[in-house]
Amino acid sequence: MKEEIVAWLKSGCNLGKGVALYLQYGDNARFKKMLRLDPGKNFLKLKLLLCRLAGLEETNYSGVIREMERDRFREMYSFLSDRDCPNELKILAADKITTYWRIVELHEKIFRCGSVEDCLAVSFELVNTFIEDYRIKQELDYYKNHHGVLGKHRIFESQSRVDKMRKMSVKELIRKEKQLRDNIWRVKSEIAKGDKPYLLHDREQRLKEREKELELVTRMLDE
Repeated sequence: MKEEIVAWLKSGCNLGKGVALYLQYGDNARFKKMLRLDPGKNFLKLKLLLCRLAGLEETNYSGVIREMERDRFREMYSFLSDRDCPNELKILAADKITTYWRIVELHEKIFRCGSVEDCLAVSFELVNTFIEDYRIKQELDYYKNHHGVLGKHRIFESQSRVDKMRKMSVKELIRKEKQLRDNIWRVKSEIAKGDKPYLLHDREQRLKEREKELELVTRMLDE
């Protein structure tokens, strides 16, 4: 069994072959039924469970699988090693790997939810992670196909703000520091209210960005 699964991993993880392997060796009858109904939707969990059957698990996921996915990613977006590749895309590429594995983890976690509230929280994070993963993929695919920047991801606007701050005078930085502290207070207040859960993810992202900007401004003023 282990040899067959390892061979499947090394050959590129064909979906049909993977399903056949789990139907033959797997012990989760409910998941087998889900595979028959929609194998593509359950592909990430299929890889996880087959890794576990083969004894390849390290913490939560196989180190073998992680390395293979990194190699496949580098091959898919080979431009990331080019000298003229924008730094924003390199940052997004690293984030893309993080979002991919977070999606895998959340897929596994959703099967272990013990309450409706847990399922709601995990599902909410999963949807937002999917959205972020898709937005990053848009940027990487566009550069790959056109060798130009799409520029829709918020990282480009954030980087533009940082570039402007680096050119500010001391007086402007002091004013900017106060503005950022006010913005952070306001976003934290919005999050604390909890009145618009569908905006929670965007608010948390905005908070992280403002806190990073405040850290930069403070460091510049201390120099």
